[in-house]
Amino acid sequence: MAVQRVAAGLLVRDGRVLFGHRAAWKPNWPNHWDAIGGRLEPGETADQALIREIGEEIGVRVLQSVFLADIAHPASANGAAHLLTIFAVLDWSGGEPANICDEHSEIGWFTPEEIDSLEPLAAPEYRTLARRALCLEEVAER
Repeated sequence: MAVQRVAAGLLVRDGRVLFGHRAAWKPNWPNHWDAIGGRLEPGETADQALIREIGEEIGVRVLQSVFLADIAHPASANGAAHLLTIFAVLDWSGGEPANICDEHSEIGWFTPEEIDSLEPLAAPEYRTLARRALCLEEVAER
C-alpha cells in the first residue's frame, strides 16, 4: 500500500497553538489531539492541501505559512503509513477559527506547557514543532 501524503498546520496566536481533537469516528488517530489538516488530493501540493484543509475544517484562509518538517509515520493500530508535511501558520483571514465540520469533536488553543500534557497527541513531534512555530510567531511580530 502506498504511503499517504498529509499536510497540516499549527496555527499560532498570542503564544498559543491551535489543535483539534479528532472525532471518535475517524479511522486514523480517533480521539487524538492533532494539527489541522488532511490528505493531499491527486495533483495537489502540500501547500495547496494545507490551504484547502484549513478552509474546510476551521473556515479560515491561510495567508502566511512556513514549512516546519516532514515526518514519516509507519503504519500502526492508529492508521496507515503516512508522510506528514507540517507548517506553522502565522497569519490567516476570515476571522476566528471555528470547528465547522465533523472532523474534530472540539478545537482549542494551548500554551507549550499545556501541549506537554495534552494526551493523546497524534504525533509526539508536535511538542517540539509547536515551540518552533511559536518562535516564528515572535520573529514575525518584530
